[in-house]
Amino acid sequence: MTVDRDDTIRAALLPRLTSIVSLEEDCVLIEEMGIEHGSSRIDVAALGSFLHGFEIKARLDSLSRLQRQVTHYDKLVDFSYLVLAEKHRAAAIRILPNHWGLIVAEPAPEGIEFCVDRCAKRNLNRVPESLARLLWRDEALAALVSLGLDRGVRCKPARTLHSRLAAAVDLDVLSALVLERIRQRANWGERQKRPVRLSAVRQAQAIVPAT
Repeated sequence: MTVDRDDTIRAALLPRLTSIVSLEEDCVLIEEMGIEHGSSRIDVAALGSFLHGFEIKARLDSLSRLQRQVTHYDKLVDFSYLVLAEKHRAAAIRILPNHWGLIVAEPAPEGIEFCVDRCAKRNLNRVPESLARLLWRDEALAALVSLGLDRGVRCKPARTLHSRLAAAVDLDVLSALVLERIRQRANWGERQKRPVRLSAVRQAQAIVPAT
């Protein structure tokens, strides 16, 4: 199996995440999670008490957008990892901040092997409003109502609700609130892949068979 395509790497990565990175048993996995008003995406997001984000760069991918993607991830992701083919390792290290983790994907006869080259550290650059913008308008309003902060903004647009929420709540409290609301989300519509529980993914085949 090759590491030429990101979808091949992702299919091999998902059932093996817990053997590579420490994640909570009940966390939710979301593929291609839109962030920053859809201007960027997290290839694989793991939502538990913290938000883990995994950006994938296959052998045939370019790193031309990586700096921009790092900027977007750093606005809201607690622990970020770049999962990449060995070809990109040297160039990626020059771009990545020190708190980003690095996982090298290498082809193997029975599938794809993953080697943690560098563990991620907690991101200290999160932006409250970027976190709040992960919530849909009705979710943001419900959060404000639960906190008694909805007066005067019930009919305001989503950006106003996000700003009110971001300004009124401690960053870690806001993060916990946002992640829990997303984990409870029932209707994802057609534009977003439906999330799955980590426990369900772990029942999948541990290594994608060679083709």
